[in-house]
Amino acid sequence: MDISKLKAIDVHVHAGVSGKAPRDASGPTRDDTLSRMTQRGGVGGQTPDETADFYRQRNVACAMWGVDTGGTRPSRPGAVSNDEMLEAAARHVILAGVTTLSLTAAGGTNLGSALPPDRAFSLGGPQSFPGYSPGEVRAGRYWTVQGNFFWRVADILPILNQALYGGIGIQGGHVYERVDPVPDGDLYGISGYIGGRTPLGTVTVGVGKATGSWAGWVTLGTPVGSGSILDHPIFR
Repeated sequence: MDISKLKAIDVHVHAGVSGKAPRDASGPTRDDTLSRMTQRGGVGGQTPDETADFYRQRNVACAMWGVDTGGTRPSRPGAVSNDEMLEAAARHVILAGVTTLSLTAAGGTNLGSALPPDRAFSLGGPQSFPGYSPGEVRAGRYWTVQGNFFWRVADILPILNQALYGGIGIQGGHVYERVDPVPDGDLYGISGYIGGRTPLGTVTVGVGKATGSWAGWVTLGTPVGSGSILDHPIFR
């Protein structure tokens, strides 16, 4: 978000549903006051990331709150628990002529809670950790760093800023409390890819090698993923 364009800050926002729980197709019930209030505000039934995007599009910041699902009262289906919300990432881009360097760091923690395996963080795929298939690495806590070098290979339609780029990526990180039967430990990877904006959409072809695994990908459009913050639209 461009801070210079910030219009307001909403200091108390509840996301409608958890991004890691099945959606309830029936919609809010008569007694689900929170869902009905957020629905009137335009963010009813949305996940934390969808809610953040709703505010970002309007140049409004928000402080988002979860729901304490460990209390004496039962939580509603799909409630957003506080334990799934501590994850962060940052990216810095350096331009040097036709070459671009992108540096990214990310991490997440379950805050010591006993999350079910299906709600663990997952890494893998061209966005979060090339060299692993999407969701191949699942863990309760993790951190990763990435460095990507890419350069313009050819112009396709300059007037529309459509060009083809080549790139090389280096990744490293550590995972804790792995869900799969693999010991916790360091992860390393290297990847190469070519892609860019074309008349057909964003096209990417690549291959990666990581600790104990390798993967390749071909994508048309935005890569699909939901395992970590790096799969979210702002980092694509």
